[in-house]
Amino acid sequence: MCFLLGARLLTLFRAAPGPLAERALLSIGVGHVAFAHVVLLLGLVGQLYTSRIVAAAVLCAAVSHTELGFLGRCLARLWHKVRALRLHGTAGVLYAFIGLWLLVGLLNALAPPGWLDWDGLSHHLAVPREYIRRHTIAYVPWTSHSNFPYATQMLFTVGLMLRGAAAAKLFHFAYAPLSLVALGVLCRRFLPAGCGPFAAAAYCCIPLTGWLAGVAYVDLGSAFFTILAVHFFLAWAVDGDRKGLARAGLACGLGMCVKTQVGMVLAILLCLAVLAALLRRDSVLRSVGRIAAAAGIAAAVCWPWYLKSYLWTGNPVYPFAYSVFGGRNFSAADAEAYTKHQKHFGMPPRARQAPTDPEPASPRSLANLVLLPWNATVYPRHFHVKVRPQITYACGAIGPMFLAFILPVVFVRGKPPAVRWLLAFVGVFLLGWFFVMQLARYLLPCLAVACVPVAYCLWLCWTYGGVIRAMAATLLTVSCLGAMAWLTHCSLPQVGVALGLESHHAYLYKTFEVYRASQRFDRLTPPSAKVATYGEPRVFYIDRQVMWADPGHHQMIQYSQMKSGERLVARYRELGITHVLLAPAMVRRLADRRDEAPLLALLRDAFHKDLLWVPEEMRPTLLDTYAIAVVDYREPLSDKKRE
Repeated sequence: MCFLLGARLLTLFRAAPGPLAERALLSIGVGHVAFAHVVLLLGLVGQLYTSRIVAAAVLCAAVSHTELGFLGRCLARLWHKVRALRLHGTAGVLYAFIGLWLLVGLLNALAPPGWLDWDGLSHHLAVPREYIRRHTIAYVPWTSHSNFPYATQMLFTVGLMLRGAAAAKLFHFAYAPLSLVALGVLCRRFLPAGCGPFAAAAYCCIPLTGWLAGVAYVDLGSAFFTILAVHFFLAWAVDGDRKGLARAGLACGLGMCVKTQVGMVLAILLCLAVLAALLRRDSVLRSVGRIAAAAGIAAAVCWPWYLKSYLWTGNPVYPFAYSVFGGRNFSAADAEAYTKHQKHFGMPPRARQAPTDPEPASPRSLANLVLLPWNATVYPRHFHVKVRPQITYACGAIGPMFLAFILPVVFVRGKPPAVRWLLAFVGVFLLGWFFVMQLARYLLPCLAVACVPVAYCLWLCWTYGGVIRAMAATLLTVSCLGAMAWLTHCSLPQVGVALGLESHHAYLYKTFEVYRASQRFDRLTPPSAKVATYGEPRVFYIDRQVMWADPGHHQMIQYSQMKSGERLVARYRELGITHVLLAPAMVRRLADRRDEAPLLALLRDAFHKDLLWVPEEMRPTLLDTYAIAVVDYREPLSDKKRE
C-alpha cells in the first residue's frame, strides 16, 4: 500500500525519477512518510482506532490503484535481476553473506523487544502505546522525546495496533534491505560494474547496523533517506539531472520526518551544491533558485512535525536550541544537563600522572579530531551509552572497513567524480558529528554513504590482484565473520520466540528483568494506578499510567524547590501518582548515605516519615530486584504499614 501511495504522489507532483529502481525506492520512502502523516492526522482528531487505520489504508490503496501497473513492472524487473545474479565467485559469496545477514536480522526483528532495545522500550514504542491507550495523539509531558519527528513511530503505532511490538519492529527492519538496494542502485549508476555487492557487504559488516536491525529505533530510516538524498545529489552534480537537486531535497525532507539529524545532511548537500555550481560556473540566479527549491521542498515535506512541536512546546526542535526558542516544561538547567550528556561521548581526557605532564586533551581537541578514525574504530566503548561492556562495544562498533579503505581512496588518482563528492560529504559530516555529539549511532548516515567509497577501494584491490587483493580479501572476510558472529550471538536466544516455538511472555520473563518487574507491578496494583519511575525509563511493558520521574526530563516535579518529603508526596498527589518504581541502581543509591543528591534526600525523608512505604510483596527479590513503593497520602498509617 505504501509503495502504491508513494508512486501515486510522485506521479501527481511529476517528481518521479526516470530509472525504474530509483523511482521504486523513492516511492517506498514517500509512501511510508505519507501514510505516517495520515496516522498523525487520525490521531490528532482523536480517531486512533484499528478500524480507522484499516479504513485509511484501504482508502490510500484505492486512490493509488492506477500504479498497479508500475508495481507489476517493478516485480518483473526484480525477478529478472534475481535470476541474473552471479551466484559464483566473489559476488556469489557476498550475496550469500548478505542474505544470511538479513535472515538472522529478521529473526531478531521478529522477537519482542528486550534487553537490547533501550530507546524502543523507553519512548519509540512507549509513547505510541500511550497514544493508543488515549486513542488520540496529544502532548506527552513526561518525556521530551515525544516531540521529536515521529514518522517512523506512526508506523510503530500501526504495528502495535495490529500485531504487537514485534510487528512494529519490522517497520524499522525494512529499512535495512531497502538501504542495501539503494546502495546497489547508487553504485550501478556512478561506479564501475561490480561495486554494488561490496557496498552492501560493507554496510552489513557494521556491527552497529546489525544491532539496529533488530530493535525499534529510527536510525536505519535516516540512513536510507540519506543514501537516497546523496544519490539524487550526485545525479544533479555528476550527470546533470536538472531535477536531481530537488529530489535530493525531497529525500532530505522525508528523512527529517524520521529524525531531525537529517537536517544536517540537507545543510551539507546544499553547501556542496553551492560548491558544484561554482566549479561548473553555472548561472548564479539559476543555481540559487535550484538550491532554494531543494530547501523549500524539504521544508514542505517535514513541516507538520516541527509545527506540532512548536505549538505544543514553543520550540520547533524541542528540546534542542533551548537558548534560542526556550520550551514548555523544560528549564535552562535541564537544557544544560542535556547538552552536557551529549558532549560526554568521545575519548575521555587522560588523567595527569604528574604535575609536569601536559594538560590532557579534551574530547574535541585537535589531536582527537586527527585520531578520530582510529579512535572510533579501536575504542567504540567511548562512543556509545555505557551499559554492559560487551554490549557497549558491539553496539557502538563501526568495524575496521572504513579505517582500512577510506583513507587509501583519498589518494587514488583518476577516481570517479561521484567518489570525490562522497568523500567530501563524509568529511564534512564527520566534522559536524565530532563537534556536536560523538554517539556512534548518529554516525550511521555517514557510514552508509561511506560504504560506497569503501566498495570502490575494494573493487580496485580486486582489480590489482596479487598481495593487495589477498590483504583486502582477508580483512573483508574477518569483518564479515565478526559481524555475523555478533548478530548470531544476539539472535540465538531469540530463535524460539521468533519462530513461534516459545511464547512472548515465557521468553521475556526468562530473559528480561524489566519485563518481570513490569508484570509484578501490574499484578500488585489496581488498573487505576499511576507510577513514577526512578532509574528505569523502559516503561513499555507496564500496563498502567506511567511517568519518568528522574530529574532532567521535564519540570513536572521541581525537586530543587522542595525541602521535605511532605512536599514531594504532595506533588505526587497533585499529579495522581499512587506508586513509585525504583530501579536496582536507585535502591542501592538510597541505601548509600554518602550519596547526597537532592532527589535521594527527598525520597529518604519520605520513607523515614512513612509517606512512602514498601509492602512485603513489593520488595526486591532474587528474580526481581526492583522495589515498588506505595504513595501513602490518603489514610493514616497502620502499625502493619509502619513495620
